[in-house]
Amino acid sequence: MKRDQCQPSTDTYTTLINLYGKERKSYMALKLFHEMRSQKCKPNICTYTALVNAFAREGLCEKAEEIFEQMQEAGHEPDVYAYNALMEAYSRAGFPYGAAEIFSLMQHMGCEPDRASYNIMVDAYGRAGLHEDAEVAFEEMKRLGITPTVKSHMLLLSAYSKAGNVAKCEDIVNQMQKSGLELDTFVINSMLNLYGRLGQLEKMEEVLTAMEKGPYAADISTYNILINIYGRAGFFEKMEELFQSLPTKNLKPDVVTWTSRLGAYSKKKLYKRCLEIFEEMIDAGCYPDGGTAKVLLGACSSEDQTEQVAVGFKGCFLPQNPSDPRGFASVVKDLKYADSHEWVKVDGNSATVGITDHAQDHLGDVVYVELPEVGAAVKQGEGFGAVESVKATSDIYSPVSGKVIEVNEELGNSPGLVNSSPYEDGWIIKVEISDSSEVKKLMDSEKYTKFCEEEDAH
Repeated sequence: MKRDQCQPSTDTYTTLINLYGKERKSYMALKLFHEMRSQKCKPNICTYTALVNAFAREGLCEKAEEIFEQMQEAGHEPDVYAYNALMEAYSRAGFPYGAAEIFSLMQHMGCEPDRASYNIMVDAYGRAGLHEDAEVAFEEMKRLGITPTVKSHMLLLSAYSKAGNVAKCEDIVNQMQKSGLELDTFVINSMLNLYGRLGQLEKMEEVLTAMEKGPYAADISTYNILINIYGRAGFFEKMEELFQSLPTKNLKPDVVTWTSRLGAYSKKKLYKRCLEIFEEMIDAGCYPDGGTAKVLLGACSSEDQTEQVAVGFKGCFLPQNPSDPRGFASVVKDLKYADSHEWVKVDGNSATVGITDHAQDHLGDVVYVELPEVGAAVKQGEGFGAVESVKATSDIYSPVSGKVIEVNEELGNSPGLVNSSPYEDGWIIKVEISDSSEVKKLMDSEKYTKFCEEEDAH
């Protein structure tokens, strides 16, 4: 809009501030807020609330309160959404009594708390380990005729789970069922984790058996919990049995699965076994994160081993620029690349497509991704969508021809995944390939690295 000399509106700025807040980029949200005012675009109560929320998500309660006060100075009377945002800031910062003060102030000012207000208080007390206070807030909500949702129960469940109170957690789950609330996999996973953490493995296995019979389908998070629990307990055989069973359940190990498995052997300083699993992980196309590095380094018992891990970890990536301060660079091995800076990962006759780290770095913070419809035809070298950032809007070109079979719907709520995880969570579409020979025309990682260096030199 700005490049076309069209001045963004208050609603546009508010939407962008909200998006940055969801991506935990409060500094960018604040920058936009200042830009907005410098352009003589007047913030409204929704704008201020979005900015308070941005700081709240990061637990920056002082900054959140500062914006809250600016909102009042600008003549805006705080509503329940604004009060809730400020309460959330104190909750995330670990100050439950600060959140309680805001809650009392809201009532004193004649603003009635809603369900979200009570949920925030249950969460605030639960995070601080004050499970009894969390239950008082939960019961107060019920007394006032506000029906607790699944989320309300989950927050209370989390509070008592941290306290290790199995009986109370079981009672909460029973209450949910009696209230007619549908249990989901997330609730069951929470109970699995609680039983496992407290060493009640028989109960944990009973829950898993019930899940496998239905109606609550076990997901990869379920097995990540189990693999972690068995690994920590030293039951390597059971852990490996579960890991090997994943393909039969149509589940693919993610970075948490691999890292949990590595962690079990790392704890016992089984360095050689850790390296073997790390190589399996890379061969499977799953790329490590900081947690993986920490676990691998934990297995080391000499400087030589530490150096070997460092070299092996860096070997998963190719440096795009030797002077790049990021340490790990931006071109991943075993992918194919187009000269328009898209990457493609081929799996049989399907391909996953995204934009490269080089591309997202040049674009800056992404605020919107235009996605095609599932079923749409794409052609190699032709556009199928666009990425809008704070700097520019750039078309996305398909590196292969075929039909779109899936789009990354997470990008609708979290476009910043393209920046934070371009090769994993920030993928854009999956395509059923119509001409596999096209893949041969694309660059490998080394050629793409050289291509980027030459392009940046001009």
